[in-house]
Amino acid sequence: MLIAHLVPGYFAAIQTQPHWQPEWGKTRHALLWGAAFASTFVPDLDVIYNVLFRGFFNHSTLWTHSLFPHLGLAVLWWVLYRFRRFAYLRMLVGLAALGGLSHLLLDVISHGTPLFYPLSLVMVGAPSER
Repeated sequence: MLIAHLVPGYFAAIQTQPHWQPEWGKTRHALLWGAAFASTFVPDLDVIYNVLFRGFFNHSTLWTHSLFPHLGLAVLWWVLYRFRRFAYLRMLVGLAALGGLSHLLLDVISHGTPLFYPLSLVMVGAPSER
């Protein structure tokens, strides 16, 4: 499933590249690529946490699969966009928000996730037929 999560990050980076400013340089461009890819699998850190500290291999109700932190990034992006400030930070935050939200969308489609944690433990999405 990792590959499926990386695909939206790749397309987000490709689509935003025309807006990357040349003066940002290669290092900052690499960081944008890193943000685009890393943000697509960071929500699955709860699986690693569960394996290391809870003794099971599965998603759980941690903030990584909640809609709230990813919406927070989207709101931060919108504020930066609205005031036309900090172009590089705006791009970095936007790619991170897109990556996280795309991860949640794919999880909802494939197996469900607790989108409204900590307010609700209800899994959003239909489990796949197997």
